[in-house]
Amino acid sequence: MLAPEEQIKVRELLDDILPSKSNPPSREEYEKYLLSKGIISHIPTRTGKRSEELKDFKPIEVEGEPLSEMIIRERR
Repeated sequence: MLAPEEQIKVRELLDDILPSKSNPPSREEYEKYLLSKGIISHIPTRTGKRSEELKDFKPIEVEGEPLSEMIIRERR
């Protein structure tokens, strides 16, 4: 849990970033804001490599009950 002064700082940052729900900042604006406040040290570059990796993705077929159903059943 954050200390009270940290909670106040986070709240102030959020209020600055999200002045209204009708006009949210773009991803680039948000990243620039975080950089200017020192919250992040750099803005990561996006090369598109990840989408190339996903293009060739082939899921592994397994037998038996789907994992999602198993999780739901075990939580009951």
